[in-house]
Amino acid sequence: MVLLCFPFVLWGCNEPNLDSEIVKQAKQTLKLPETTITDLDLVTELNINGKMVKVAWETSDLAVINSEGQIFRSETDCTVTLTATLTYQKASDYATFEVTVLSLTAQEVLDLAKDSLQIPVSTTVDLDLIDSITIQNQIVSVTWESNDEAIVTKQGKVQRSYEEDQEVTLIANLSFQGEILSVTFEVTVLAYTPFELMEEVLEELAFPTVLTENLVLPGEFPYGITATWASSDETVLTKEGILLSNQAGKTVSLTVTLSLRGVQMERTFYFSVKTAAHLLLNRLQDFNESNMTNLVKTQDYVGLTEGATQGEYLSEEFAVTNVKSLVGSWSAETGSNRTVELLIRVKVDGVWSDFLSYSVWGLGLQNKGQSVASGNNVAKMSYDELIINNNKYGSFVQYKIILRRSSPDVETPKLRLVAMALEIAGYSYPVDASALPDTVDYNVPQLNQNIVPEIGNSICSPTSVTMLLKYKGYSFSDKDIYEHRYIAGLAKDYGHNIFGNWVYNVAVMGAMGEIGYVKRMYSLDELRWHLANVGPVAASVKGNMEGLYTTNGHLIVIRGYKYIGGNLYFIVNDPNLKNVYYEYKASTIQSVWRNIAYVIE
Repeated sequence: MVLLCFPFVLWGCNEPNLDSEIVKQAKQTLKLPETTITDLDLVTELNINGKMVKVAWETSDLAVINSEGQIFRSETDCTVTLTATLTYQKASDYATFEVTVLSLTAQEVLDLAKDSLQIPVSTTVDLDLIDSITIQNQIVSVTWESNDEAIVTKQGKVQRSYEEDQEVTLIANLSFQGEILSVTFEVTVLAYTPFELMEEVLEELAFPTVLTENLVLPGEFPYGITATWASSDETVLTKEGILLSNQAGKTVSLTVTLSLRGVQMERTFYFSVKTAAHLLLNRLQDFNESNMTNLVKTQDYVGLTEGATQGEYLSEEFAVTNVKSLVGSWSAETGSNRTVELLIRVKVDGVWSDFLSYSVWGLGLQNKGQSVASGNNVAKMSYDELIINNNKYGSFVQYKIILRRSSPDVETPKLRLVAMALEIAGYSYPVDASALPDTVDYNVPQLNQNIVPEIGNSICSPTSVTMLLKYKGYSFSDKDIYEHRYIAGLAKDYGHNIFGNWVYNVAVMGAMGEIGYVKRMYSLDELRWHLANVGPVAASVKGNMEGLYTTNGHLIVIRGYKYIGGNLYFIVNDPNLKNVYYEYKASTIQSVWRNIAYVIE
């Protein structure tokens, strides 16, 4: 029995000694280098004959070697004591090591800095060209060079091309402790894609959601982008942007298709139509053929039928509200042997006035306006305005227009538009100006009226018309050394012996094939909308022009507007100023503008 018990007692007494032996063997296998420049492999377990000994580490200086063995080198050698605690079962022991982390050389710091630099091989955005890199608590300075600063500057600013990708070489000069290491990067700056360019154009393309006037629909945009337009309803809004009359309450959409380098993009704009109560326009599409006598409507104009020397169009009766006065105008190609005559009547308190005439008018004739009253004293024609008498208001208006030629073999007059600009009592016309650009300016040629001998002080109106026509590409230098003197002779109202008849001035533009008419506007917002969406105008003004001069009646070309320091200014060609170009404060235009403008589309 003693012999059987002896081994059991011996084993139980020696078990702790065996655990300690395993820890001792583990300790003997644990090795660390005396010096290092790389992270240490601080094991957490050791396998001793299948027995797993756990190892935990402590460091005397975490800033040099942490407990995971990561080292942090500096400018000097640093010695750290690492203590390993080895544990197996109930036995444990300690091992200590002195490890010196060798200092970094300047070249090593630069090499590490080089490896940390990340520059993309291609980009569409500005590059982050850092000016320093931290390596093991050491600061490496970085300066940059570019072989083409027009593509990428040394600050990393990228300028993309609109046509093709561009290659650029960037050099990073790394500097540390007097040592320099240069690193070269080849970068491709990617060109704008057709999609990006067309998106940029579409972001700038803005229209009001409520239509009251024609839209300008460009066929070309920057970067070589072309555009085609399509209307959902050509009877309301044509693909050319022409808003047809009598369409209030209708809805319509326009779709633009942009094309660039074989890529296309579409965008659709949706509108509701609100016809302006203060402007009645009959365009070619609006003329009703059943109301014509000896006239025919072609694709381009209304003219006399073959063999006819006189024809007439009678409009519908237009319902209006509180009309105090109106200005009629027309666009028609005419001449000395082919003429038009516009006549208008108004209904007041149920009684129609006579048809009051703007007289027979032909380009090149000595056209004579007349100021006459209706036989029943309902209204009168005063120069270029039809005025309702007795402080009353008109409720209906109607016009007729007569086309004539001297003989059947003479070319017909070509009528394209009749307009009536209404002055309405108590009327306002709000315009959404929120989407308008901050700056609009058309390059309208400049003319000074006062350089013309004898008549220079009285031809502001035809001078403004001449500037608008020259803006459209016309030249009259073959007619007269003073082009505006030539236009003044055409626009003159010989009946009143004046050059400033509004209607006769726009008739000159129409006679040359342009769409021109007199328009009344009711706010500066409406004026800005017109400038942004249609083009420059000639405006009738009266009063003090910022102390430059004072006028009892004058015409200027408003070619655009801009904001300076948050204040609105209108950009003007003023023919009475020596230098012509001027920027008037919005408050000045507000106070002097008579709300009348000559429009040329």
